[in-house]
Amino acid sequence: MICSLEGLTGSSANGKPTMRTGDKSPERSCWELLAWAILEQAVDDLATFARYGLITCQGECRPWPSVMQRRMKRSKGVWQSFNYRQRANIACSQGPHEHRQLRAWFLSDEAQTFCDLIGCRLDPAEIFTSTIKHHSGGKQ
Repeated sequence: MICSLEGLTGSSANGKPTMRTGDKSPERSCWELLAWAILEQAVDDLATFARYGLITCQGECRPWPSVMQRRMKRSKGVWQSFNYRQRANIACSQGPHEHRQLRAWFLSDEAQTFCDLIGCRLDPAEIFTSTIKHHSGGKQ
């Protein structure tokens, strides 16, 4: 975040020079708080996908888990069975490509621009690798 230099004064504490502000620092706007909440939710989803093994410790995406179920339907008075692929529900998401989209966003230029705009000092690629490293099941 870019802060203005108005109101900054020099002072000394225990003989060490420090910078103090003369006025109260401005509070964050609702849009800035929303942007931070979006980034936090993206990191939480990334950690969840890593814990479930959808994103490996090398950063590769694995296929979305699914289970084959046998279902019955009635057609012309006769019951017929058919196979149905049921996708797993992981963190309230059933999309087979959500983990791939999240990985692509963290490694894109748009994520870097987003982090620069809200004042996040970490690189999104660094956030991605550290989250995967700490939450995936395998060793890196």
